[in-house]
Amino acid sequence: MDRAIAARNRAAVATLAEKRPTFRVADDRLHATDPDMEKALTIEAINLHQHQAATAGDKYIPISGAGRERWLAVSLSYFKPESTMQVFGALDRLLLTLHPRNANAVIDPAILQAALSLTRSEAKVGALIYAGKSIPDAAAELGVAETTVKTHFLSICNKTGVSKQTGLVRLIADLVA
Repeated sequence: MDRAIAARNRAAVATLAEKRPTFRVADDRLHATDPDMEKALTIEAINLHQHQAATAGDKYIPISGAGRERWLAVSLSYFKPESTMQVFGALDRLLLTLHPRNANAVIDPAILQAALSLTRSEAKVGALIYAGKSIPDAAAELGVAETTVKTHFLSICNKTGVSKQTGLVRLIADLVA
């Protein structure tokens, strides 16, 4: 994927024009201003293209560098012309979406996974706790044992430095605020 820009919406134009942008355009191609972010985008774009994104779904990447002040994560979505009835043209397209820190009270576990370096299961538990679910309620919703949810929660605590559910809720609220 060469990251040539096919289209930009108003929000993209405004974001690219910011004083300290997270992304920049060079040679009509999109680049991250942070080297680590640029590397992560390149790797994920190649992976999506090579696997034809048939079962991969969106890829969420944590924001690195100065962009962390404003953005929580970036997601990449891969579109093949034959699977979209060529709505995006005759070429494969990659859609980049920035997720702001002031997101909704309901948080997508994939964004939480990227922002806090959690496993998929830990992120699901974290999102449910953030949504106000208790450990037993989260276990019932996920269809797993309470001990499994407790194990995931303890792992989240170890990774984030929180010690209680209220601490986790506060941490996530600070991320999205």
